[in-house]
Amino acid sequence: MLAMTPDHATALYHINQSMAAAIGNEIINQLFGSGGSRPQWPVLDELIHALTQVLSLPVSMNDEASLKGTYAVHEDVWLRFLKFCREDFKAEKSGRLWLIHGDQMTIERARSVMKEMVESELSFDKKDWMLPIPAWFHIKMNNLWTVAMRTHYDLNKDGDVLDHGLKADNKYFGIKKITNKNPKFFNTQSLVVRGFKACVLGMFVQELKDRQDCTFVRRGDESDLDAIRRSVSDMGKTKYLEVLESIYQKAFTAKAWKGTDATAEDPTFIKDPVFTTQARMMQEVELFMTIGKATRMEDIGHMRRLVDRLIIQFLGAGQSNYGREMIYLRWLLSEAVDEELQTGILASSVLNQSGHRSKAVATDELVEIYNMEYSMDIKQHANSTHTLDKTFRRIALMRECTRVLKLIFGGLGATYTNYHTAKNTSDDIIGYGMQLQEKGLSSIKARTGALSEDIRQAGVELLLSKVGNFNTENRRFARGITTVSPNFDDGEPEDFGQHSEAAAEDGDEAFIAAGGGGEDEIEEEIGEDDWEDVADDGAVGGMSSAF
Repeated sequence: MLAMTPDHATALYHINQSMAAAIGNEIINQLFGSGGSRPQWPVLDELIHALTQVLSLPVSMNDEASLKGTYAVHEDVWLRFLKFCREDFKAEKSGRLWLIHGDQMTIERARSVMKEMVESELSFDKKDWMLPIPAWFHIKMNNLWTVAMRTHYDLNKDGDVLDHGLKADNKYFGIKKITNKNPKFFNTQSLVVRGFKACVLGMFVQELKDRQDCTFVRRGDESDLDAIRRSVSDMGKTKYLEVLESIYQKAFTAKAWKGTDATAEDPTFIKDPVFTTQARMMQEVELFMTIGKATRMEDIGHMRRLVDRLIIQFLGAGQSNYGREMIYLRWLLSEAVDEELQTGILASSVLNQSGHRSKAVATDELVEIYNMEYSMDIKQHANSTHTLDKTFRRIALMRECTRVLKLIFGGLGATYTNYHTAKNTSDDIIGYGMQLQEKGLSSIKARTGALSEDIRQAGVELLLSKVGNFNTENRRFARGITTVSPNFDDGEPEDFGQHSEAAAEDGDEAFIAAGGGGEDEIEEEIGEDDWEDVADDGAVGGMSSAF
């Protein structure tokens, strides 16, 4: 078998996982046996899956949306909470680089403070001991907003209605609180993942109908699910893999992305803007799913390779704030930075509070979990006496004590896991996938229709100028020239989280100290309930030692 590129192998993995979610993993297991040559998640550079130690700090009541508030937050964290003295940050005494992971606003404000204080003589004020890093949960979240708010909700950039988009998908699935103005993250994640799997299922059925060596025929009152299962069992693993590869070639290649925009020199070229739009949506969702899988698996090799794709996508979709952050992250992962530090930057981007494979979360996702706890406490207990201050005392200052008490009392009773059975969405996937196939949306044919924007081409066209702007800003910063406004604004609104009121108001930070160390499953969207599982899953005191 020829070696595949990571992009190719990852797409085949998601295609196979979609089929497993639709028809049941047991059918795939029967096809390939205990091992076999089924598409696997390609491991590039996974960290050792060790327990991450986390220290929960008190809450800073300063407004980090302003530079003044950012200064105050830094003083709270290092001088008040961690009990350092200003003198401790002298270069010859410190010997430590603090990696700060946060959302776009947090990182932008931290860099602005560093630019403003570049000529300071006091090391603490100069902030040359910290390195702001864009955090991966917010990267993933804003990647989802690309699909939900920019490219594939219901209209293209010219205002034409797309034949297939998220709005059309949700007419079938009926998931609440999803609009292209203020979509809720978990709801939207559920929608795009189910829609992706339904698209794959529809294309799979279309392949069975188009091929001469496979069949898809219902027998009597046989259901769609039973008919597909029987067809897969009868076809054997070789033909099954051929069908998956055909789906990949039609929907996940560069040629599939260009589609209608490609040159007609290819004699097999068919102008089909409807299918091209669907292929682009599937590729954008596949990138979103890959980010989530890479962070869960602590595979920093995948995280590294995805940065270039994210630069192009964010720039092309008009998300210039995150486009700029991805260029900055790409610089941090280039030869300009020591290789050991590059590894530390990526390794400290994820936390594993169980110590098991596929159980990690992005560093800033844990902060969002804490924000959700604050939000829930406010909603449930807020009154004239239960103020914000009491909420923070109740949760932030008691989190470690509560954890220890749970461990103590856990030994006196039955032990059980917080993890629960994922919702079975097989019927939804089968039903909508068959509907897409019957409407002709799973095949390529000559027709007219609205075409979604080619954000890759748009991103490539902007790339050189954006990189040039970044290099200019970087050179001025390195030389100590502070005439450039630290509040640089390109007109793009900030992208805030949607998980809690606290997340919407404050920039979220996760502080990671420099230290040292560092079975495939059917993938289902993660819901809010799973966040409680992560929060309760084995956190212990101390600083993270992922670098």
